[in-house]
Amino acid sequence: MIVLSVVFTVESSRVEAFRAAVLGQAAQSLANEPGCLRFDVATDPEDETRFHLYEVYTDEKAVEAHRATGYFADFRGTVDPWTKGRELQTWTLIGPEAIDPPPSARE
Repeated sequence: MIVLSVVFTVESSRVEAFRAAVLGQAAQSLANEPGCLRFDVATDPEDETRFHLYEVYTDEKAVEAHRATGYFADFRGTVDPWTKGRELQTWTLIGPEAIDPPPSARE
């Protein structure tokens, strides 16, 4: 399983708009992509302009499918002008979820 960890820093005047956009992106990904198993959004309790996305995909094909969606392109087009920084890290999940994926990942 592939884990994407993305940290965004956004313009302070765009925090609420970014929050709405990223929560919409997460909801669409979970609803429409069988290979997207998890899409959590967190905020930094000490800096409201920092958002952390934690996404889990079944494999690299699922990540590619995610990046190919129209809503991913729309999200990036909308939030990129508001973004002061973005850090992406890719990980391989080795915990229990990777050994015994949830039933939805086995279908």
